[in-house]
Amino acid sequence: MKRVGLWGAIPAALVAGAAFMALQTWSSPRGEDEDPVGYTIGQVVMSGPWMLAAAILWYAWWRWAGVRLSGVDAPERLLAAAVATLPAERRDWGTAMTAELAEVSGAHERWRFATGCARTALFPPRGNRLAAVLAALAVGALAVGAGYAVGAALPSMLLFAVVFVSLAGAVAVLGVARSWRVRRPGHSPAVIVVGLLGAAVCVAVTAYDLSADRTAVLGTAQAVWLAILLTAALWLTVAPPRAMTTNRMARRVGLGAGVVLAVLLFVVARFSAEGGIIFAPVTATVTVVFGVAAYVAATTQSFAAGLQATVWTVTTSALLSFGVWVFEAMRWFDAHGTSLLDGDRGSAAGHIHEGVIWILIAGPLLALPFGVIGAAIGGVGTYNLRADILGAVARSTDRPA
Repeated sequence: MKRVGLWGAIPAALVAGAAFMALQTWSSPRGEDEDPVGYTIGQVVMSGPWMLAAAILWYAWWRWAGVRLSGVDAPERLLAAAVATLPAERRDWGTAMTAELAEVSGAHERWRFATGCARTALFPPRGNRLAAVLAALAVGALAVGAGYAVGAALPSMLLFAVVFVSLAGAVAVLGVARSWRVRRPGHSPAVIVVGLLGAAVCVAVTAYDLSADRTAVLGTAQAVWLAILLTAALWLTVAPPRAMTTNRMARRVGLGAGVVLAVLLFVVARFSAEGGIIFAPVTATVTVVFGVAAYVAATTQSFAAGLQATVWTVTTSALLSFGVWVFEAMRWFDAHGTSLLDGDRGSAAGHIHEGVIWILIAGPLLALPFGVIGAAIGGVGTYNLRADILGAVARSTDRPA
């Protein structure tokens, strides 16, 4: 089985590499005067970290599956996947249903029991239906109100406001509907504060940029992507999945590293003499994410903790750095008439676009695989990978979020 896991890492790496190369081709097509061979080699090199990270993640999952799912049939796997999504107050029910399934015999009966439990896990009959309905109505009213208010005050932000309120509200309604009672988040208050503050700053600087220059336009793609990414960041910081909350050190170190990266971006932007600074913060992000993941994994003897630290660092850094970037890009353009991104003559309308592409998308995409690699390197020789993964699964099942 170990050999199968090793060989399976190869197609996982190839799929990840091909996907990243396709993304590069779409986002940065080859120029007419650009050498095809050099362009392809560059794409392969850029895809290398994702290929290695995908291979590591595949092998880690295979080692987990080899022990956790050995001798487990399809109905039990279905039930296990559904139980893994349960909120804290419903985990005892999930444990009871898993034990009950072990007493059920016959393929048809086991499938019927597992699918029924999975449906109940995802859509609980005793969920906060009234609260969910009221929350949905409130979200709908808020989205309509935001559309009218923002449309009148700042029409260029209308689409973003409606999409963002709708997505964030949908996530909140889903959380209320799947819980038996409304409860406050159980993880670090500092992470919640930073997440809410970061999202608020992102919205504020976007509105400030668009209001300061009426020629600036928030395009459809930019508005939708900004809304999606901010909603995802809010979800991770305010109501993260259990697998992200099992290690306190990972949260604290990741939060601190994200703040440091945002401060570093501010310092580089403020004291730059010629502009064209984008590679400095991107390089710093990749380096810090790699180091943080390796340090946390080695210190806690946990590959999973290294992955958590990676996600917390990237999420915090992106949230805080976006506001820093847009504000500093505006200041730089007013003073020099050029782009802070590359030093070329740009326009006042491109600050938000640059922030979405480079700070919220490109930066995390480039840094995440190095976090996976760092977590793997940090854990070499300090723990048994299989035992670590099983321990992380057990902690996420037994501990409150």
